[in-house]
Amino acid sequence: MHFSPTSTGQASPARRVRRPVALAAGLALLTTVLAAAAGGPSATAADANKVLVGWGATANLGQSLGTTTYITKTPLNLGGAEPEVTAAAVSNGTGVPSSLLRTPAGVYSVAKSGILYSGLGQDATAPDPTLIPGTSDVTAVAIGGEQALLLRGDGTVWAWGINTSGAAGATPGTKLYVPTQVPGLSNVTAIAAGYYASFALKSDGTVWAWGRADTLGSAAAVAAGNTGTPVQVNLPAGRTATKIAGSGATSYFALALLDDGSVASWGVNTYGQIGNGTTSTVTDPIVVLTPANLPAGVSITDVAGGARASFALLSDGDYRAWGLNSNGLLGLATGSTDNVTVPTAPTPGTPAAAHPAFVQLVPSGGSVLARTATGEVYGWGIVQAGVFNLGGSATIGTGDYPFPYPGGTLTTKTEVPQKIAGITGAGALATGVNATQQIAFVDSILQFNDYNGLTGSLSFLSQPVGTAGEIKTVSVKAVGASATITSVKIIGANRGDFQLIDPENDLPTTLSAGSVYPSIALRFVPSALGTRTATLQIKTAEGERLLLALDGYGTALPGNTPGATGATGATGPTGATGATGATGATGAAGKDGVSGVVVVAASASQVTVKRGKTAALSVVIANGSASTIAKTTLKATAPKALKVTGKKAIKVAATKSGASRVATLTLKVGKKAKVGTQKVKVSLKVAGKTVTRTIKVKVTK
Repeated sequence: MHFSPTSTGQASPARRVRRPVALAAGLALLTTVLAAAAGGPSATAADANKVLVGWGATANLGQSLGTTTYITKTPLNLGGAEPEVTAAAVSNGTGVPSSLLRTPAGVYSVAKSGILYSGLGQDATAPDPTLIPGTSDVTAVAIGGEQALLLRGDGTVWAWGINTSGAAGATPGTKLYVPTQVPGLSNVTAIAAGYYASFALKSDGTVWAWGRADTLGSAAAVAAGNTGTPVQVNLPAGRTATKIAGSGATSYFALALLDDGSVASWGVNTYGQIGNGTTSTVTDPIVVLTPANLPAGVSITDVAGGARASFALLSDGDYRAWGLNSNGLLGLATGSTDNVTVPTAPTPGTPAAAHPAFVQLVPSGGSVLARTATGEVYGWGIVQAGVFNLGGSATIGTGDYPFPYPGGTLTTKTEVPQKIAGITGAGALATGVNATQQIAFVDSILQFNDYNGLTGSLSFLSQPVGTAGEIKTVSVKAVGASATITSVKIIGANRGDFQLIDPENDLPTTLSAGSVYPSIALRFVPSALGTRTATLQIKTAEGERLLLALDGYGTALPGNTPGATGATGATGPTGATGATGATGATGAAGKDGVSGVVVVAASASQVTVKRGKTAALSVVIANGSASTIAKTTLKATAPKALKVTGKKAIKVAATKSGASRVATLTLKVGKKAKVGTQKVKVSLKVAGKTVTRTIKVKVTK
């Protein structure tokens, strides 16, 4: 189903906004709008310290999140691309990918074990997010019951999946394993995926459908049967559409928001989900809700289709619902299990009618999620572990859910919107057709402390090669909940040029909500000339990753200049008259100038290594002399307590005048090495002299 700030299982013309912002939280380096509908609210990653998370069925979000069947709010793993996600879709089907996540680099696919439709080719699996080649121009994604859809920037639609009814745009029954262009479509501005049907909205406001016959929106097309060729939906006379929505699991209907602000629907109507007061199938779209049916000044902003139930979101944050009313699915607090065949408001005077204003409704399976403008999330219907952020258990406390669905047990069903615990600052929501997994940008717990004045990176300015600069500190805080910091390290290509002072001296460290990890000390020791960059990475036991860009500039080492040339000797005396006297001897040459200096320094005074792992000992050679330093050998003398095995020396190439070089010797520390800090001496010959430096090696378990 489709991922947008205002709806799911539906689509609308999308726009993308990205601008540089101050680094405020892990995973948040750029502002990203999550498939924001035109005119709709923006849900951004960096605006409010957001982190991309999933909750519900683990395998549908990526196996690296763990082996637990259901998880609570957990940051997703896209290998660093998380803050760039602008749209997502998730599903619980077997003939489609488990989830799709769109980034500027392209669309990432997850296909859990046993699913052959990752979009990467037949039999190509994607247990964790994997980039689908050639998808960088995709602007929207959607997943239905048998098809995955991509909308490209050129207005064409591409699809793949098991395609039983033709919803992937090929002859029904033809399986597609990679994105394939849907024939006959151009100038498409939005897509929507129904259970066994697909829909496209064109720039001229026409709607096109393909797949299962009874959802095609035209009596003639219904009679012709299932098709993989898009056919035009027969909208009410004179009307065009502005938004479209497909249905949820085991449902075969669709909705459209029309240009006059009314709602039209069509398809199978067994439970009254069409909204025309009957339960008879409707082949051609009919209007079921207009602005005239609403309070003065209130308009319809969105439509969404669920599992045999329909919803319309209003401009005042209220909603209308109709269709299947078992398990409290409609959220109307009617006190009845009777189906509702016309659009209906929550019952006045009940807690359902007192719900906060919603900006997005996400029906899915037997449940519904709703999001407020402030990022709170509410749910009603079947209280499932996947939809209510409950991890492996669907049991809830009576104090949190006091208004159950009549006849149901208090801990499994509710027909009154209930606040979902543990989710704050939510941006757009995406959920699966069977309510087993959700994706959203939410408030991160670990954040950089404001007073540091960070503006996206921490700069150390310029520093001579091989010398250590001033120490700078940053601090982080836990916001809204506790966080356990488990790792603080430097990553990136030039990570050796930035040093952490006692990097993990007191880790793991648990911060209670509102408390601060006071100081992470760093310094810049450039190993080469020019710009040097790396990233400070802080990880928590809760799965969050906080990042800060580091940069500095290495300058030439100021060596001594050669001495001046000695003065010319005095001219000898003139010989006697007659014979020419001999020329006087040339005066002695002046003394040689002083040679420029050569600096040999350890890149880090201390390294930390676990038993049985490899320690990297680096030495910087900066040649400020006028001569080339001949090739040499770097040797290490290690105490027996380290139980070092393997080589203890490496060859070092010659270093030209004015150049610098980093030589790194790796030592394999034994599995039974003594825990604690040991001193290792590294030595090499430079200009005929042996130079020795000491590096501390801290061994941990």
